[in-house]
Amino acid sequence: MAYGFVAVNDSGIVQIDGAYTNYSLTAKGTVTLTEQSMYLGASGAGDVYGTCYIADVSYTAPDPLFVLENANGTPVVVISTANVGTNMWQTRLMALAPVSVGYFVFSSNVVVAGAGYGLIVYDGAGRPVASSNMKYPLIRQVVSGNVVGAGPDYGQYNYAAATSFSATFAPGGGRIGVGAIRTPSTQFNGSLLSGAWRGNIGFGGWMTGSGTATFSTFNWRFGPSSPNPPNFQYDYQSALDYGGILIDVSNL
Repeated sequence: MAYGFVAVNDSGIVQIDGAYTNYSLTAKGTVTLTEQSMYLGASGAGDVYGTCYIADVSYTAPDPLFVLENANGTPVVVISTANVGTNMWQTRLMALAPVSVGYFVFSSNVVVAGAGYGLIVYDGAGRPVASSNMKYPLIRQVVSGNVVGAGPDYGQYNYAAATSFSATFAPGGGRIGVGAIRTPSTQFNGSLLSGAWRGNIGFGGWMTGSGTATFSTFNWRFGPSSPNPPNFQYDYQSALDYGGILIDVSNL
């Protein structure tokens, strides 16, 4: 049999032995988003760029989980996470204001940290799989839903209905970060809608506080101001939903 110990949590009994796996805190920090120009899409007048605030966070970790803590009251969105080398990653954040946010990176590579007495469990290859001194991602709630329409790949929707959407979750207690973020992104499809007006691109962002997390969407609309844009936008095969893991980061 595998040696280890038994832990009891709110969901029952967990056997922590050589076959057990979990994530531990690898890195944390803060970053400030600065003003930059970001490519949005193409229109009849050529490429379209928008002014926003961006920060790139680089880190090294196998199988990373990136968690964002944003208590500034301005939605911040994870635009992308790119693999830039062996276990090397870069996550891009975007907002519509110059904010500073906190981030936490969890990894499948167990970090044995902390001073004093403790307990470490190893697998058969001698790798640590758990430590009483490591920092775990304490999951409070897993959330998901639709921004508009019946689900993913929803097509046409009314502009006014999609201009703002928010949902607030109260997992209870502590500072909350949001990890494993799926962000709605409405991709420009290049169709001619009305005259020279060309389309819209939408993003979603998270705001967090003490015991709460709020998701909201915002949209860039590009094209001539006159004549007025049509009442509908056509954003086919867009992931108009959201999802995230709410993690208590109070003790990290």
